[in-house]
Amino acid sequence: MDNQKTKFRLGDTVISIDNNNSISDRLLEDFSFLQLTNKDPDIIFNINKGYSSNSVSKYQVGRNYFSEDKIFIDKSYQNNLNSPLDYLRHKAGNLAYQTRIDVSASVTEVDLYIDKMVLNKPKSSLNKGLKFRNWTYMYRYEVLAKNIIYNRFEPIIQNSLCKNGQSYLHASGVSKNDQATLIAGRGGAGKTSLSTMLMEKENYSFMADDFSIIDKEGFAYPYSKSIVCYPYNLQNQQELKQKILTDSKLDKFHFDFWKKIKGEKGVRRRVKPEEIYENTTNDKKEIKRIIWLQRWNKDELELQDISEKQLAYAAAGVLSNELSNLLDIFEEAHTFPDIEFADYKNLINKTEDIYKECFSNTDLKLVRVPKRYPPEKLYNKLSEEIDF
Repeated sequence: MDNQKTKFRLGDTVISIDNNNSISDRLLEDFSFLQLTNKDPDIIFNINKGYSSNSVSKYQVGRNYFSEDKIFIDKSYQNNLNSPLDYLRHKAGNLAYQTRIDVSASVTEVDLYIDKMVLNKPKSSLNKGLKFRNWTYMYRYEVLAKNIIYNRFEPIIQNSLCKNGQSYLHASGVSKNDQATLIAGRGGAGKTSLSTMLMEKENYSFMADDFSIIDKEGFAYPYSKSIVCYPYNLQNQQELKQKILTDSKLDKFHFDFWKKIKGEKGVRRRVKPEEIYENTTNDKKEIKRIIWLQRWNKDELELQDISEKQLAYAAAGVLSNELSNLLDIFEEAHTFPDIEFADYKNLINKTEDIYKECFSNTDLKLVRVPKRYPPEKLYNKLSEEIDF
């Protein structure tokens, strides 16, 4: 990936990312095994060093600025220096950034403006020290790249996917015999743990974690964003833990130390799927089954069918929440009658309609899971009722 612009496909949407600094390099690592393409992009993301002055001034809500075909989001700010740690973070660079979204042409162009201090010395001694303070054991430029994926890339890409009859679904995806099984639900429901079990026990191949891409014809597409693993995902998974904690003895110490201090949800790791899973797929697959995991307060596990209408309603609500960082700003834009491109309500309605069509010929299961239910026990119970 040596070109200034690297283009790849997410479903039928072509994404272009500039490739000239540590953040763009880290972004491209997350999508490294997706299909590259020479087609013209639908969305261009530019990562710029240094903040910009605002050129969008027709309407303003807080530090968000709007016109008929542009949005400028100014999240840059001066750090409050209330402690020595605040001062060190200030010296290492501000993680807040600015975003300009321009839809005036046929291609959506997104400029992200980053504090130059974050990019100047991304792996300096200061940044190494701050890495140990981070619960994911990441350098600051890596944290910023992750934030950009969650808070800018995915909401903007969702808008383009919907135009092609496709959508994100908050689900892990695995495949076998050219068919996909998607494990969907809210965050913390057990999607990653169950999909890992299926790969280990049933010889499934990895397709996606956290988000899958689906279409209204009932197909799922690979999505290679790095996997987030918490200690509870690694319960009785010593081999997987060894693959994840490979950086150094300090890496292992950091993981065990913060787990002891903060608990099972107080430390985590992000890792590329191809580094820990032997079998991955880069092709779209017909969806055979979707399992919706729902945590509840009862002690018994419950499995039942769910209708496509019920599942589409729940899944659209979860996706709206996952993408809310930017969609909330789109909703602000929707209060101005001459700004039509950021139509938040229409986007969610389109998403729900795509889900209904996708789910219409698919085996749909609702699994209500007790809050403290071991992943292996969940797999064992489900395998008694479902032919994996």
